Amino acid sequence: DIHKPELMAKTFRAYLEGKIDSIQLQRINFGIDRVFNCNLPELRKYYLMDTPDDVAHDVLEPMVFQNLADSGFVDLTAGFGGGVGTAKNELGRLFVEYVLCDNQ
Repeated sequence: DIHKPELMAKTFRAYLEGKIDSIQLQRINFGIDRVFNCNLPELRKYYLMDTPDDVAHDVLEPMVFQNLADSGFVDLTAGFGGGVGTAKNELGRLFVEYVLCDNQ
């Protein structure tokens, strides 16, 4: 978890620059606390994929999605046929854009 303070610092910088609001800051910091470091590359890959969510779900490990959903960075979805899937959400998009992909 030595990497997490750096992620929180980048999140705070995004807040100071007006890229995210205070509620998003709190939610992203909560997610950083909950997510496993080993799943961060998978989260980045998932958000940068140019494929539908159902295809991406087949590419990544189910346990990865469970942790990402627990952290709030992806949504769990349920279909009428009883299937469960995942979907990208605004919080995950902000986290990837301003924290994981930030090159400053």
